[in-house]
Amino acid sequence: MIPKYVYRSFAALLLLVGLIAVSCSDESIDTFDRFLNVEDVSVVGKINGITGSVAGNRRVEFKVAISADPRITKGQVTWVDNSGEEKVHEYDIQRNKDGLDTLLVAVPDVDEGFRRFRFIMIDGAGRQSSAVQFGREVYGPGYESNLVARRPETIEAFEIATGDSLAIRWSTLPTVLETVMRYTDLDGIEQQITFDKLDKETNLENYDITKPYTLVSQFLPEPDALDTFTSPVLEGFFPTPIVVLDKSLWSKVDLPNDLPLVAGSPGNTVDKLWDGDRNSRLIVEGNPADNPPEGFSFPPYHFTFDIGAVTQVTKLDGVGFLPFDRITPGQYQIWAIDDLTDAETTIDLQDLSMLTDEEKADPDAVAAQLAQNLADWQEESTEKGWTLIVNDNSTNRRDWSEVIVDSGKYRYFRWVTIRAHDPIANGATAWNEITLHGFRPQ
Repeated sequence: MIPKYVYRSFAALLLLVGLIAVSCSDESIDTFDRFLNVEDVSVVGKINGITGSVAGNRRVEFKVAISADPRITKGQVTWVDNSGEEKVHEYDIQRNKDGLDTLLVAVPDVDEGFRRFRFIMIDGAGRQSSAVQFGREVYGPGYESNLVARRPETIEAFEIATGDSLAIRWSTLPTVLETVMRYTDLDGIEQQITFDKLDKETNLENYDITKPYTLVSQFLPEPDALDTFTSPVLEGFFPTPIVVLDKSLWSKVDLPNDLPLVAGSPGNTVDKLWDGDRNSRLIVEGNPADNPPEGFSFPPYHFTFDIGAVTQVTKLDGVGFLPFDRITPGQYQIWAIDDLTDAETTIDLQDLSMLTDEEKADPDAVAAQLAQNLADWQEESTEKGWTLIVNDNSTNRRDWSEVIVDSGKYRYFRWVTIRAHDPIANGATAWNEITLHGFRPQ
């Protein structure tokens, strides 16, 4: 026989277990309620996320990962447009397989700009899942209107045997697809060429320089964008070709204190510099009785010539006086102007009249005076409208080239010889053939 106190103890134990169980259940519910937003409670499975999206012209496509809840019949996307109005797009759920699935959802008529989209699922009874939000950029006419066609980075124009030629190097635009250039050829017929984003250079011939060209580019704002966008038309003109300037148009100009046409012995004329003969030369001799002062030919001199038209000069080619290239000018300047009206200078680079006979015999005193003459002459030239476009102090005087970076347009050029490359006792200097390159005068 079991004592009564045992029954009583067993009953008390059962009652205690029951109370603990009730207490734990209540605590779990309290905990769940505290962490659950009751407004988001749904009986419908929400989407599992957006696994991808692409945008186009006022439209977006989303890859929507949906749950396995078989009761889902519809999906809904909402967003706010530019006017502040909420827009709604609903779509039917058509599964590709049972269980978890991914649907392609196309959302049309979306205002351009950054949009935050809200995705919910709906079952057959109209009950909704909790929402999942996803933000992305949408493109449209504003994006398109701000596009700029892929433009040339540089255009080099040249004169060739068959006419003019262009070398066009294109700028780099990461979102461009292709560009269409339209231009007019020399027969007056409109031509069109298309190049894609990988093309870096285009060579062009048979074009009418007097007619504009146009550029239109197609863009993809992102690699897999739904639509391409077209830039506004960009119009431009081809540059004038860079040519060897026609020396038959050149002529000497006589300005105060210039070297005369006949410099020294008969036949030693300034125009030998552009007669096309590499073997003819202009030799300017100094005074054999005097050594040239350090840093100067003796005496320094200048001459002026007219190239026949106003244009921009881009390069000088020079030919050294071989085998005596040591007396080819080692320091010289080129000054330029487009009009000689009031352009005459009065300062004489060779003037030593202010020195005493004793000072004239002192190379240092002579050098100081010549330096002052040059400084005064440069100041006066600037005041008269001349522009210094070359200030050369080179050590190589065989054949050489001098790139002229000044972008001004000029017709008259003044050469100032300051010293020979390697001055000899009598201070002589010699110029051979010079050639100028520039934009072809129009």
